[in-house]
Amino acid sequence: MINIPIKNFVLAVLLISFITLLSSCRPKPVTEVNLPNVEAQLVLYCFLSPDDSVIEVQVTKSVPVFGTTLSNKDLTVSNADVKISNGLLTAIVPFNLKSNKYILSQNLFPIIASRTYTVTAQSGALSVKGTTSIPAHITSLTSVKAQSIQGPAQDESEVLFNMNWKDEQGIKNYYRIHLQTRVYFSATDTFTNVIGDEMFNDENNEGNQLNAQFQSYQYKFNSTDSADYFIYLLNTDVHYYEYHLRRLAYAGDDPFSEPFQQYSNVNGGLGVVCSFRKSVTKITF
Repeated sequence: MINIPIKNFVLAVLLISFITLLSSCRPKPVTEVNLPNVEAQLVLYCFLSPDDSVIEVQVTKSVPVFGTTLSNKDLTVSNADVKISNGLLTAIVPFNLKSNKYILSQNLFPIIASRTYTVTAQSGALSVKGTTSIPAHITSLTSVKAQSIQGPAQDESEVLFNMNWKDEQGIKNYYRIHLQTRVYFSATDTFTNVIGDEMFNDENNEGNQLNAQFQSYQYKFNSTDSADYFIYLLNTDVHYYEYHLRRLAYAGDDPFSEPFQQYSNVNGGLGVVCSFRKSVTKITF
């Protein structure tokens, strides 16, 4: 007969009990998950401006988090009843197969500064609506300075842009400044690129000069190479500002990021109906 010390026996019993307890605490694999049933919504996009030649409206379907990934073409709603109204007149905006958007010439329905417009879309039982008031004035740059600095290579230079504009006093203003370059290589090839894109408001700067600075690198491989720079200054409504402030800040490349909540002012669905005025300044190097 083997004599086991009581102390060792008690420790062995406790060890076996602890291992059994741990085994019972292991989580069981989840094989079935009841995902929430979320219906797709209508998404309405419309950016109105008296400085454009047409009215463009885009109507798509939203993609629920647990839904099937679809292409832009599959998301487009082409059979919606889309209308625009200024409170007195209403026009139908027809679908354009080539652009996959609803398009109406401003020759038929002009967008006028300071007026309020409502855009609606209905597809089956779903309907959406958004409203915007067009900014009254075009804001132009008061000064533009473009300085070219020779780079380390003979065909390379850095271009520094310094742009100013005067804020209109007495009202809340929102701005977007967008710098785009169009480079012509040997008069045969053209390359277009966005240099800078920022949103501004006049908080703490009402009636003052506002400033934006961008930099670009220019390459000339032949004496005939040239570049045009287009500076777009937009005076926008609050909906345009809030939407693009979030849109420009969202990269969308990080699969581990938190869900992104985009700005929407559309009733009954998602999207944005907004407006802007536009001035363009061109500089050639």
